[in-house]
Amino acid sequence: MYKALIVDDEKHIRKVITALGKWSKYGINRPYYASDGKEGFAAMREISPDIVFVDMKMPVMDGPAFLKATTNDYPDTQYIVISGHSEFEFARTALKYRVLDYLLKPIIEEELNGVLKKATDLLCSIKESDSDRDNTELVLNIDEIVFLIKTHIEKNYSRDIALQMYAEQYHFSKEYLSKVFKEKFGKGIYEYAMGLRMGRARELLIDIDMPIHEIAERLRYKDSSYFSKAFRNYFGCWPTEFRRNHSCNRMD
Repeated sequence: MYKALIVDDEKHIRKVITALGKWSKYGINRPYYASDGKEGFAAMREISPDIVFVDMKMPVMDGPAFLKATTNDYPDTQYIVISGHSEFEFARTALKYRVLDYLLKPIIEEELNGVLKKATDLLCSIKESDSDRDNTELVLNIDEIVFLIKTHIEKNYSRDIALQMYAEQYHFSKEYLSKVFKEKFGKGIYEYAMGLRMGRARELLIDIDMPIHEIAERLRYKDSSYFSKAFRNYFGCWPTEFRRNHSCNRMD
């Protein structure tokens, strides 16, 4: 059975995680508790947990300090950050310490158990592989994830981009993925996809032999009217105007 530790100064949060987690289903004993990072650090030495939930804001020793003090000595332990909506900066800082995932308060049962499954799957993989690779090689960090999202968009910009799909695939919230993507690339996920789509539309319009309805179809718009409106909203002129002039007031 795996061992889990919850490091959080809020007793209510510790109880909620304990109550909502399907511990026995994933082969995990009932979790141990610590009310701050200092107690959590002592508990790490005493029980060597396989899974650790750690709050970002705590007295005595906060979450980032706890992670900095423990992750190198316990490389196979799976760390899950707990934080409020207003504490993204703390969580982003913590990601460099090989954090497995991120849970927002209030804790949602489905998300919690999804993280437990992810953690136990990884622990099982580590055990079976019998390798010396640490967790950084088995778990993608947030920079790698947003780069993969960017690459996927560049290959599929003509399709509808579903942010929920990325959230489910990488087990981060939609809000957090959007925030980090924009910080990294200067545009939101939908804005980036639309820019690629419209850029391709502009290239195709220069080819005067291709009808506008065919361009709309190639870019997977439901009809040429919908495409024309989207083009005008983005560039400030209709596709037919652009084709005549090869220029618009808003080219970028």
